[in-house]
Amino acid sequence: MGSKNRDYLRIVMGVVIAVILGGMLIPFVRMLPTPAMMGIMQAPIYTICAYLTLESVRIKHAIILFGSLLGLILSIFMPYIFFVTVIPAILGHLFFKKSSGKAVVFASMQFNLMLPIIMPLDTPNFWLFSLFGFIASLTLSILALVFAKQIKPRILKGQLANEEKN
Repeated sequence: MGSKNRDYLRIVMGVVIAVILGGMLIPFVRMLPTPAMMGIMQAPIYTICAYLTLESVRIKHAIILFGSLLGLILSIFMPYIFFVTVIPAILGHLFFKKSSGKAVVFASMQFNLMLPIIMPLDTPNFWLFSLFGFIASLTLSILALVFAKQIKPRILKGQLANEEKN
């Protein structure tokens, strides 16, 4: 299999892992005051999956492909989620060269993009809630990035060993 095909397969696997791990958090959504807070809960998972995927592929625009594929899969459950995942992916790609910045922007912006869809802008304390959500998801994304950087050598070591066998 060519290296480009392997990279596409790695992106698909990263998205599938993000969906599976994110799906495991669904029982906790019932405890949250709004469904938009699911974006906060998903931030660490999306950061880890996006970062490790981006570190293992060499395709240009990989974060946009990752976000688009994730959005397509999740749009089955919520039609607006495609745009909520593609917009941060595009912004991460435009403003950051390193995969760490792309992954953090991708994961931390989703709460703020989901919030106006679910909650009207004229809701009392909307902007305070939005600011709190952004700070919480950004903090969780950065903590997840630290964790992802710790496990990256193990994952890439296994990847290199598999490539040498082939």
